[in-house]
Amino acid sequence: VVLGFLPTTTNGSSWRDMKVYKDHVFVVADRVGKHGVQIFDLTQLRGVTEFTEFSMTYHYDLVGSVHNIAINEETGFAYAVGIGSASADEYMCGAHIIDINDPANPTYAGCLGDKTTGRYNDGYIHDGQFVIYKGPDSDYYGQEIAFTCNETALGIADVTDKSNLKIISKFDNFNFAYVHQGWLSDDHRYFFVNDELNESRGYDDVQTTVIFDLIDLDDPIIVNTYRSELNTIDHNNYVKGELLYQSNYSSGLRILSIADPKNPIEVAYFDTYTAGDIIDYVGSWGNYPYFSSGTIVISSMEEGLYIIKPSPGGNLATGNESVIPENYELNQNYPNPFNPTTQIQYELPRAGEIDLTLYNMLGMEVMKLDRGIKPAGIHQISFDGSHLPSGIYFYQLRSGNFVKTRKMSLLK
Repeated sequence: VVLGFLPTTTNGSSWRDMKVYKDHVFVVADRVGKHGVQIFDLTQLRGVTEFTEFSMTYHYDLVGSVHNIAINEETGFAYAVGIGSASADEYMCGAHIIDINDPANPTYAGCLGDKTTGRYNDGYIHDGQFVIYKGPDSDYYGQEIAFTCNETALGIADVTDKSNLKIISKFDNFNFAYVHQGWLSDDHRYFFVNDELNESRGYDDVQTTVIFDLIDLDDPIIVNTYRSELNTIDHNNYVKGELLYQSNYSSGLRILSIADPKNPIEVAYFDTYTAGDIIDYVGSWGNYPYFSSGTIVISSMEEGLYIIKPSPGGNLATGNESVIPENYELNQNYPNPFNPTTQIQYELPRAGEIDLTLYNMLGMEVMKLDRGIKPAGIHQISFDGSHLPSGIYFYQLRSGNFVKTRKMSLLK
């Protein structure tokens, strides 16, 4: 159902992006001069019964031509990337940061860029993901971290303090053609990158996905390059749980199981370009797999918008996934008593952030046993108490509203 039309601030564009935050949509466009960021209050759509031409709520004009916009909903900051023009040189950078905590009154917050990257050494960022980091590198846990695709490199930066942005690392030691876009695994351990130009330039004869291990943000490494064996080009990919959703131009939407993140397996696809797989810029441009209903939206360049979901009774399992528990649980460690190692198992019915902490008899924290965003399933860690004195200890699991504590005995 078409409710209405929001006119552009300049003219039409083949490159347009929009993101939603606090009931407002933020719209950018590339190669269209002084377009800026259009902000529209979506609550205006309520009660509309006939086709309406709307007016934007606010126009942010410190930037003009913008390829993409990313929003960190946890912090309320937007990151305009792929900047082609701006109202002043100081606003031209890799990621132009906007405070949108009050969506109708956005304010400039800072500029991120690493001028050792980009095809013209200008720090250009084509796309990025900006998160409160909850991965394995304890040096940056809880900080706002930027993972950016800088044409020639993967960039990682600490953007917690907008007045003191810090470059953490870059990875450009690979035969990249164009580091276009990427997405983190839910546990922030891996980053899946598509190189948009390697196929068209003949670097690879099939579509590939580069997989980074981010166990150390200061030193990201490539652990594998997935080869799909498809005669196509990759464009945008997104992670939801243990599935990676790839819009791969002429081969449509491809869905990969990343239960083993280093070795993806294709489990489903939906082809939007039925003329055949070709190495060309046709077909599926992007997708959105995050609706709680399981619905997936696919944009296809010439063909239009597709709204799909798995067939009734169908699923996207590979047959190797672990059983998903019905309830949260923290199990008794085994063996118990122990010396010096023991196993601790916990169960999560849904993905979420966890904190598993060890305490002594006085209730003082001894150490973190495990933490971060974990997928639904049964998890197990090994604990080595060789550095601790004999005694009674308590270990506690927290996840959302769930809290449970158990006792264990270290006997030396």
